[in-house]
Amino acid sequence: MNRGLRGLIRTGLVAVLVLYGIFVCARVWGQDEDVGSAIMMERINVRLSEGDCAKAQRAYDMWKKLAERTDASVENRIKACRQKAENTEKTPVSSPATTATGIAAEILRGKKRDIQFGNYKWRVLDVQGDKALLITEDVIENRPYNNQDVDVTWETCDLRKYLNGEFLRKFTEEERREIAETQISNPDNLWYGKPGGMNTVDKIFLLSLEEVDRYFGDSGDYKNKRRKKYENNRWVAANNGYALSNAHDSDRVAKIGNKTCWWWLRSPGVSSYDAADVLGDGLVYVSGVGVGNDSGGVRPAFWLNLKS
Repeated sequence: MNRGLRGLIRTGLVAVLVLYGIFVCARVWGQDEDVGSAIMMERINVRLSEGDCAKAQRAYDMWKKLAERTDASVENRIKACRQKAENTEKTPVSSPATTATGIAAEILRGKKRDIQFGNYKWRVLDVQGDKALLITEDVIENRPYNNQDVDVTWETCDLRKYLNGEFLRKFTEEERREIAETQISNPDNLWYGKPGGMNTVDKIFLLSLEEVDRYFGDSGDYKNKRRKKYENNRWVAANNGYALSNAHDSDRVAKIGNKTCWWWLRSPGVSSYDAADVLGDGLVYVSGVGVGNDSGGVRPAFWLNLKS
């Protein structure tokens, strides 16, 4: 075979090999395109399931370049995703003042203890209609019932003025709107006959003897005059007893910091110079203590508007 013929054959073989290489590369590239478009379509589905319309759109744009076509169903799904997002943004958020949200929602769901309102934690004592009666979980401070040991009632005492003045102003304007103005009944002391004074209208108040018995066990011991006194190192029933003690004593125990503390009630005690209180061990001291005692604990109470 002459040299010219061999060169011609060699050139032909190289051309065949180049053409075959181009064919193989085209096949592989086409497969890569198919794999890439499949991956991108899966990414679109994931982003739509997450509600991320923007990322779904970017993935679709890449898919169109790979697939060199469009997909009407995907475009409709992306459009629906965007419409849903727009509707969500336009939906107004109801305020706590008009719906049972925040603290009101917690109470309506049945929560009773450690409810945060203002700077304090509260306990639910009662729910009546769209209002709830709250009292602080523990004693928040020590104050006298009245600054001087004089003849006084809840209506005229300094502690009432403080709670509905300086103390009330510690809450935000919105929180103060949620605290209901309440008609407060101030009955006489059933055991000693001392007058409770005029009824009042308050936002913040202390519990009465009737209320502390009702809301902490509802024993009826105060109303039925099941009186006790301390004798021979224990509390015993006695006609001249001055305290109320029952299985619910521990539930009435309150602390200030890490120490138990006695706390004021708004009812009068054995005299108009005394106010009833709850002792550190939870007994209700119906005869009370001198109104000027500045070691008395304060547990404010109020009715919360669950709706307005």
